[in-house]
Parts: sequence; structure tokens; C-alpha cells
Amino acid sequence: MDTQLAKQLMFIIENNLKGIFHLGSIDMLKQAEFYEMLMDAISGNKDILRFKKYDETDKIFYLGLKSMRNDIPDFLQSTNQSVISELI
Repeated sequence: MDTQLAKQLMFIIENNLKGIFHLGSIDMLKQAEFYEMLMDAISGNKDILRFKKYDETDKIFYLGLKSMRNDIPDFLQSTNQSVISELI
């Protein structure tokens, strides 16, 4: 993850881009979906997660921030799955 951030920052500096950048994942997941992906990657068993703690609510929480910028190339963007894969 740190090498991806370094590549993104290098691109921004080399291309003299200005403004606010969202350098997290490009996809948006519900909080419970992210936890499920993480548990599956760690243990191979996503069923160990107790969803009632996270899904028993009228509110849905997303882990994501949509950017309106399109000046960061696709190869420098990450998904939640690629972030989890790199961390595990």
C-alpha cells in the first residue's frame, strides 16, 4: 500500500497537479461487505463474522469516497480488494 501511495504522489508531483486528491479505493462497499472480504482473506471463512452487529440497522454505512477527478490514471487506482490483498 505504501508503494502505491508513493507512485500516486510521484505522479501528482511530476505532472504538477493541484487540488485535493482522494487516493483511497475507487469502489464503494457497505461496511459489512468490507468486513466480509477482510475475514474471508484472513481466514478463508467469511461466515465467522457476526453480521447482526453491523447489518441490524436502518442506516447503511459505506466505506468509500467518490472522486470527481479523472486525472489519476487507472493503473494508479486501487479497489478495496486490492488493498486487502496487499495488506494480507
